[in-house]
Amino acid sequence: MNRPIGLPFVASCALATLLSTAVDARDTGNSTDDVPQRSVKYTNLDLTRADGVARLYARIGSAAREVCPSEDSASLYLARLARECVRDAVARAVRDVGAPTLTQYHMTRANQRVLLAEQR
Repeated sequence: MNRPIGLPFVASCALATLLSTAVDARDTGNSTDDVPQRSVKYTNLDLTRADGVARLYARIGSAAREVCPSEDSASLYLARLARECVRDAVARAVRDVGAPTLTQYHMTRANQRVLLAEQR
Protein backbone atom coordinates (compact mmCIF):
# COMPACT_ATOMS: atom_id res chain seq x y z
CA MET A 1 0.00 0.00 0.00
CA ASN A 2 2.81 2.40 -0.92
CA ARG A 3 1.20 5.34 -2.65
CA PRO A 4 1.73 9.08 -2.41
CA ILE A 5 -0.67 10.76 -0.02
CA GLY A 6 -1.89 14.31 0.20
CA LEU A 7 -2.24 16.25 3.39
CA PRO A 8 -5.40 18.25 2.94
CA PHE A 9 -5.23 19.93 6.27
CA VAL A 10 -7.99 21.42 8.09
CA ALA A 11 -9.94 23.94 6.07
CA SER A 12 -12.85 23.48 8.40
CA CYS A 13 -11.37 24.34 11.79
CA ALA A 14 -8.28 26.50 11.49
CA LEU A 15 -9.02 28.33 8.28
CA ALA A 16 -12.65 28.88 9.09
CA THR A 17 -11.67 30.31 12.43
CA LEU A 18 -8.81 32.36 11.03
CA LEU A 19 -11.05 33.81 8.36
CA SER A 20 -13.75 34.54 10.93
CA THR A 21 -16.43 32.67 9.10
CA ALA A 22 -18.79 30.04 10.36
CA VAL A 23 -18.82 28.19 7.05
CA ASP A 24 -17.26 24.75 7.18
CA ALA A 25 -15.39 24.21 3.90
CA ARG A 26 -16.25 20.51 3.90
CA ASP A 27 -19.95 21.36 3.87
CA THR A 28 -19.77 23.88 1.03
CA GLY A 29 -19.16 21.28 -1.65
CA ASN A 30 -15.73 22.74 -2.45
CA SER A 31 -13.06 20.30 -3.51
CA THR A 32 -9.78 20.04 -1.64
CA ASP A 33 -8.06 21.66 -4.65
CA ASP A 34 -8.07 25.04 -2.90
CA VAL A 35 -6.74 23.57 0.37
CA PRO A 36 -2.93 23.52 0.77
CA GLN A 37 -1.55 20.02 0.24
CA ARG A 38 1.79 18.27 0.08
CA SER A 39 2.42 14.85 -1.36
CA VAL A 40 4.50 12.53 0.76
CA LYS A 41 6.18 9.80 -1.22
CA TYR A 42 7.19 6.63 0.53
CA THR A 43 7.62 3.97 -2.12
CA ASN A 44 11.29 3.77 -1.11
CA LEU A 45 10.42 2.95 2.53
CA ASP A 46 9.78 -0.46 4.05
CA LEU A 47 6.88 0.06 6.45
CA THR A 48 7.46 -3.33 8.05
CA ARG A 49 10.67 -1.93 9.55
CA ALA A 50 10.83 0.58 12.39
CA ASP A 51 13.23 2.89 10.56
CA GLY A 52 10.93 3.04 7.52
CA VAL A 53 7.94 3.89 9.68
CA ALA A 54 9.88 6.58 11.59
CA ARG A 55 11.08 8.17 8.34
CA LEU A 56 7.57 8.27 6.87
CA TYR A 57 6.20 9.74 10.09
CA ALA A 58 8.88 12.45 9.99
CA ARG A 59 8.03 13.22 6.35
CA ILE A 60 4.33 13.47 7.19
CA GLY A 61 5.06 15.80 10.10
CA SER A 62 7.26 17.99 7.92
CA ALA A 63 4.60 18.23 5.22
CA ALA A 64 1.96 19.08 7.83
CA ARG A 65 4.12 21.90 9.22
CA GLU A 66 4.55 23.25 5.67
CA VAL A 67 0.82 23.51 4.97
CA CYS A 68 -0.36 24.59 8.40
CA PRO A 69 0.05 28.08 9.82
CA SER A 70 3.22 28.71 11.80
CA GLU A 71 3.16 27.75 15.47
CA ASP A 72 5.40 30.74 16.22
CA SER A 73 2.54 33.19 16.44
CA ALA A 74 2.55 35.85 19.14
CA SER A 75 -1.10 34.96 19.67
CA LEU A 76 -1.53 31.95 21.93
CA TYR A 77 -4.85 31.26 20.25
CA LEU A 78 -3.33 31.17 16.74
CA ALA A 79 -0.40 29.09 17.97
CA ARG A 80 -2.85 26.57 19.44
CA LEU A 81 -4.78 26.47 16.16
CA ALA A 82 -1.54 25.82 14.30
CA ARG A 83 -0.64 22.93 16.62
CA GLU A 84 -4.11 21.47 16.17
CA CYS A 85 -3.78 21.82 12.42
CA VAL A 86 -0.50 19.86 12.41
CA ARG A 87 -1.91 17.25 14.77
CA ASP A 88 -5.03 16.76 12.66
CA ALA A 89 -3.13 16.73 9.36
CA VAL A 90 -0.71 14.08 10.66
CA ALA A 91 -3.54 11.95 12.02
CA ARG A 92 -5.42 12.19 8.72
CA ALA A 93 -2.33 11.26 6.70
CA VAL A 94 -1.58 8.29 8.96
CA ARG A 95 -5.16 7.11 8.50
CA ASP A 96 -4.92 7.57 4.72
CA VAL A 97 -1.76 5.45 4.50
CA GLY A 98 -3.54 2.64 6.31
CA ALA A 99 -0.40 0.85 7.48
CA PRO A 100 -0.87 -0.78 10.91
CA THR A 101 2.78 -0.17 11.82
CA LEU A 102 2.47 3.55 11.07
CA THR A 103 -0.81 3.78 12.96
CA GLN A 104 0.76 2.14 16.02
CA TYR A 105 3.78 4.45 15.81
CA HIS A 106 1.49 7.48 15.60
CA MET A 107 -0.65 6.31 18.52
CA THR A 108 2.48 5.81 20.64
CA ARG A 109 3.84 9.26 19.74
CA ALA A 110 0.50 11.01 20.29
CA ASN A 111 0.07 9.28 23.66
CA GLN A 112 3.56 10.38 24.75
CA ARG A 113 2.68 14.00 24.02
CA VAL A 114 -0.51 13.70 26.08
CA LEU A 115 1.38 12.15 28.99
CA LEU A 116 4.03 14.89 28.86
CA ALA A 117 1.37 17.59 28.88
CA GLU A 118 -0.33 15.98 31.88
CA GLN A 119 2.95 15.88 33.83
CA ARG A 120 3.39 19.66 33.66
